[in-house]
Amino acid sequence: MTEFSQIEQPIKRVTLFLVILFSLASNAQEEDHSAVKIYSETAATTQAKASTAADTAGSAKTDSSATFPTDPETNGPQQPNAKPNRTTLARGETKRTIPGSMVGYVDNAIVQSQVRIRFDAGFHNNAPDRAEFFYAQCSCISGPGPNPVVADLNFQQLYLHAEYAPRKSFSFLTEIPVRWIQPKLIVVPGTPPLTNEAGLSDLAAGFKLAAISSSNQYLTFQFQTYFPSGSASTGLGTNHYTVQPALLYYQALSERIALEAQVGDSHPIGGSSCPRPCDTVATAAHVSNSQGFAGDVFFYGVGPSYVLYRG
Repeated sequence: MTEFSQIEQPIKRVTLFLVILFSLASNAQEEDHSAVKIYSETAATTQAKASTAADTAGSAKTDSSATFPTDPETNGPQQPNAKPNRTTLARGETKRTIPGSMVGYVDNAIVQSQVRIRFDAGFHNNAPDRAEFFYAQCSCISGPGPNPVVADLNFQQLYLHAEYAPRKSFSFLTEIPVRWIQPKLIVVPGTPPLTNEAGLSDLAAGFKLAAISSSNQYLTFQFQTYFPSGSASTGLGTNHYTVQPALLYYQALSERIALEAQVGDSHPIGGSSCPRPCDTVATAAHVSNSQGFAGDVFFYGVGPSYVLYRG
């Protein structure tokens, strides 16, 4: 009971932080859309004024019978070699903005305020408690996880991701996952039995810092911390904190083709250990007492994308 109270207090603080960050990200996203709209309206007004001025100047030039008073202050000498003013967009030209990430299972390297929804589905996980990456160690080996030994597990996970970028190269981020699991094959039954479960999984919070941020390239360092908010006994969490540093990359190869990549490591803080050799009937695996049960997981991914149609 004391251990649960120690974990409950940080979870409450994290939940409050998530609510505040989601509000900031939503407001920032609305402000970004408003800024784009105002920019477009301003550019259109400027183009309309420039077009009217050009038409008036053209009429004055072709009408040779018209006479106008000459004012040296308003009608200065023409400079044919002067460069055109590029503070406004030319007719038919649009402001180039970097598109959003279009690759699944690779974190977004672009730093921007956004709210995203992601859905994952996994099938036939034959060792869901391996290294305590997915859920906590089986309680049949004195761990805090589900009691039965599961050799085949299906799962689905829904992520609500929010990111707030106060600067172009830096942002805060958070993630709220909801998990569903369906055990398909239980090798060693336990008590209580593990059935289909659903609920909140481990919350995450962190930041992104871009070393390179341009209109067609991003190189970003991402750091996330996972909090033990999911129920370990029902397979919804790991029951320990996890830090996850990663390096993210985005490269626009053309107007339609882009490449995204990710490499990182998931490192548990604490986690389950083995007070006795971790021998199970299902795997007959042996883990030494000095190493414990939770372990690092190295991950990487590369994903290309191609825009088939742009309206």
